[in-house]
Amino acid sequence: MGFDDVPIAALLTPRLTTVRQPAYDMGYRAATLLFDLLEGKSEGEPELFPTSLQIRESVAPPRRGRS
Repeated sequence: MGFDDVPIAALLTPRLTTVRQPAYDMGYRAATLLFDLLEGKSEGEPELFPTSLQIRESVAPPRRGRS
């Protein structure tokens, strides 16, 4: 299981299941918050960013006879 859906995740064998998140949007928001704080503005409301699960071959149901 990986995070950030780095390009190599799809090239490995088995291909790695990973969580994708909007890194650019998160970085942009972090920079905006930093500049706002430096200018004495309030932090505002916390922001939630969407994520998605990229299911690949590194996950599978358990083999029969195992729990």
